[in-house]
Formats: sequence, C-alpha cells, structure tokens
Amino acid sequence: MKKLFLKSISYFNNISLGFLFLLFFSFSLVFQKKMSFYGDHSFLEGRYVDYLTYSLYAFEIFLGLAFVFWVLEFMFLKKKIVLGDKKILISILLLVAVSFLSLFFAFDRSISLYYIVVLLELLIFYIFVINQLQKKENLFIFLNVFLFTMLLQSIIAILQFVLNRSLGLSLLGESPLSADLAGVAKTIIYGAKHIRSYGTFPHPNILALFLTVAGIINIYLFKITNNKKYRSYLLVLFLFSTLALFLTFSRIAWVLALVFWGIYIVKSKFLIFNFVIFKKYKNKKNFALLILFVIILIAGLVYFAPAIWWRMNPFLSTTWESLDVRLIVFEKSWILIKSHIWGIGIGNFVIAIAYQLAGYPVWMAEPVHNSFVLVLAETGFLGLLCFLAILFFVFLGFKKLPDFLKYIFLITFIYMFFDHCFWDIRQTQFLLFLVLALASLSIAQKSSHTPS
Repeated sequence: MKKLFLKSISYFNNISLGFLFLLFFSFSLVFQKKMSFYGDHSFLEGRYVDYLTYSLYAFEIFLGLAFVFWVLEFMFLKKKIVLGDKKILISILLLVAVSFLSLFFAFDRSISLYYIVVLLELLIFYIFVINQLQKKENLFIFLNVFLFTMLLQSIIAILQFVLNRSLGLSLLGESPLSADLAGVAKTIIYGAKHIRSYGTFPHPNILALFLTVAGIINIYLFKITNNKKYRSYLLVLFLFSTLALFLTFSRIAWVLALVFWGIYIVKSKFLIFNFVIFKKYKNKKNFALLILFVIILIAGLVYFAPAIWWRMNPFLSTTWESLDVRLIVFEKSWILIKSHIWGIGIGNFVIAIAYQLAGYPVWMAEPVHNSFVLVLAETGFLGLLCFLAILFFVFLGFKKLPDFLKYIFLITFIYMFFDHCFWDIRQTQFLLFLVLALASLSIAQKSSHTPS
C-alpha cells in the first residue's frame, strides 16, 4: 500500500491541470448542486418542471476549467488532438446537426437552444475524455476517484434510508426527502411508507444506475491488482455499494446488477469469492467473520423479504400503477410522433405531452420512460437514426472494448429501454458520453494496432 501511495504522489507531480479538473468533475458529478434559471415553461399549472428549467451544475464549472486548461495546453504545448473512432464521432455530429434542425419545429425554441448547447457541451466532453484518458494511469486514477465518490453516495444513501428522511445536505444537491412528502419515491415496509434511497441524485433509479456501473468498475479494479490492502478497500466499497443499491429498490438495477456483476465475477474466475473464501479467510477467526457476514446477509434478506415482494409481486396492483401511467404517456407519445415526423423540438417533450394529457393529473406530464422513443419524438426519425448509429458503431467494435466497458455499455444500453435519463438528465447524459468516449478510444486504439 505504501508503494502504491508513493507511486501516486510521484504521478500527481506530473499531472496536467486539465486532467486535475477532470478529476474534480468526476468527484462532483454525483452531486446535483446547481443554479437554476426559470423559463416560460418552468412551471406547468404551478408545478415545477426541472426539464424545462435552465440549469448550471457545479460539476460543469469544474469541466469548464478543465476545458480552458486543455485548450491552453493545446495552444502552447502543441499537443495533437485525438478524435477516437471516426464513425462514432460523425454520428454524434450528425445528431447535433439534426437537433439544430428540430429547433424550427419546437414549441419553445429557447428550451431547444438550451438543450443544443448541452449537446455541444457533451460533444466537447467526449473529445476531451478521449484525449485525457489515453494513458492507463490516467484511467486508473479517474476510475478510483469515481469509486470513492460513489462510496460517499452509498453512505449518504444508507443514512437516508435508516433515518427515513433527507440529511440536510442541500449544499450538495440533496433533494428534500420524507415519507410524508408528495413526489418522493417510496416503498412499503411492514405496512409503513419508507423512502427509497436517493443519495444526492434526482431519483433513486439514477443512483441505482451509477451504483451498478460502480460495481462493474470495482470488480475490474479488483481483477487487475494484487495489492491485498487495496483489494480489501475495494471489497469494502463493493459491500457499501451493494447495500446502497438494494436500498434504492430499483427493480431494473437489481436485475442488471445480479446478471452483469454475476457474469463478470464468474468470468474473472478467481475474483471476489475466490479471494475472500480461499485466501483471506484461511484461519478460523477470519472464517468466523465470513460466516457472521453471511448470517447478517441472510437475516437482512429475510427482514426485507416483504418489502422486496411488495416491489416485485406481479399480482399486486401497486406493482403496475407506475407502469399504467407510463403506458398512457407512451401511447400519447406515439400520437405526437405520428403527427410530427421531424420532431417536436429537442427538449420540448414535456410541453407537447402536457397538451396531449389534458384532463389527466398535471404530474403525469413527464418524459416517456424510453430513451429511443423520446429521441424519436423530439428530433424525428432522422435524430433517432443518428442516435442508433452511435450505438451501432459501438456494437460494431464491441470485441475491441475491455471487459469492464463491455458490461457498462450493455447496462447503459438496456437501461435506455426503461428510462429517459440519458437524454434529458445532466448527470446521466455525461455518464453516457463518458462511456461512448471510452468505447471510441478503445476501438480506435485497437484498430490502429490491427494489421491491414
């Protein structure tokens, strides 16, 4: 551990300011602290709509500083800009261009312009990440910073659940949470309402997505190191992340974690189970600790069994309530799509769907829970083709991706069928473009080493 620490100190002495602020960005991405500026549609019938509000996030300020230093490095040090896989880049550029075209069909052009600016920011971020994370050392540090901040999220999430309320961390972007507060995601435990863990994300499902991704990164780092103390640290992180993920009560994230974490662990052969059972717990004392942990785990599952069954039971009406609402929004979305083949304007879905949902409760006016349908509705069939092209070219170079990135990309791709977050929630937008950048970089690097 001492050698690892000294190596890290030596490494940071040679670090660029651009990369340093990228690390600040990685650390702060999970905190949704922001400045909001209200627009004409920020309130629909008195209800605040975040999707129609202009926002500047704290992590974007760090990213802006990183961009500035990167540009200065490029100007004065004359560094070469790497663009990654050209096909993926061209597809992203075409998506930006089509989004510009959708501006002419928008209900609120100022909102569309705002979303286009965000898309341009994501494009710059994509190129920036490719250039900053080419070195394995940079990627290693970046992933460790991300894991550490997810450990903090896990602790916040666990405390929120235990206290059944928010922790008063509004300075970090924590939402007001209470079992009696309308609009807060809840579950039922032994007949009583209980909040689902949010961390400092806008919804438990977003926290769950980040935790699922963090789990894959954790397994990857565990796999590539032999340092026992560092592995123990990673194991602690993994346990906290697992508990926090459970407390989000996100069904899709549970399934994705169970499948992809399980596959990755099994394919890694010796990984966590091998290390824990056969190496770390050779003596009786440590083996007893392992047995104690298993007993606590089983006891916890037994205690929460009614809550798990309440979330998963297909025979309960509550299981289908949110799905019924989503199906109504989905149905109304297709009416919009059929009547606006060129799109309703990027960022304008909530405005358009509110008209379609006249007579329904105003809280139902929200983005359709499918990223592909949302892209189609806002940017038309051309926008969807560009979006699909980006994903297609990643799949085309799938074999060239490192294992951990394959799993993260698949998790992201599957999640798109159940959520809109990759298109209109800033934290997950950056997560998507981070994954795309790493995939593009890996494909380009492997292609350049492939003999023609």
